[in-house]
Amino acid sequence: DLRLAEIFSHHPQYFPAFFSCNVAMGTDKWCNRCHKCAFTYLALYPFMQLTDLDAIFGERLFEVTDIRRQVIELATAKIKPWECVGTVEESQLALAITLRKSPQMNFAEAPRRADLERACAGLDIDAACSNTLGTFLGPHNLPDFLEGKVQNYSEQLLTTTLQRDPELWPASLRQRALAA
Repeated sequence: DLRLAEIFSHHPQYFPAFFSCNVAMGTDKWCNRCHKCAFTYLALYPFMQLTDLDAIFGERLFEVTDIRRQVIELATAKIKPWECVGTVEESQLALAITLRKSPQMNFAEAPRRADLERACAGLDIDAACSNTLGTFLGPHNLPDFLEGKVQNYSEQLLTTTLQRDPELWPASLRQRALAA
């Protein structure tokens, strides 16, 4: 899911049409209060500009106390608690990169930045990046004739992402971008 968010971030023509909230289904408006909204916002945050996120969601979801609580739940669950969100590791990685991207992010009420930092404190960012962003996962249902094309395209997009904000990413991934 995190890799899909990264790929999606390269296609602004679809930002206005993008919708994936199960609670607000049929309204074409994100509810901005459920775990799906929390995860989607969290997954997109490392890869997108705040103005684009504002246009999609209509507000800054990290300013919503319940969303911050849900982000912590997503990043600390013993197992992935909902089918429509990414894994715990993806949530932790997205949160760690979000905090790197926005060092000024803090909140007047709990959960505060320190609470968010604790939720991803034990993460090995290099390994998580390798597992989620640096790998073309299988099994999948791509026909053989498309697999290489899709893999090459996704690698080109990842290179662009890494070059766009190199300070956010571990050295192992940055070296890939430099080599490209």
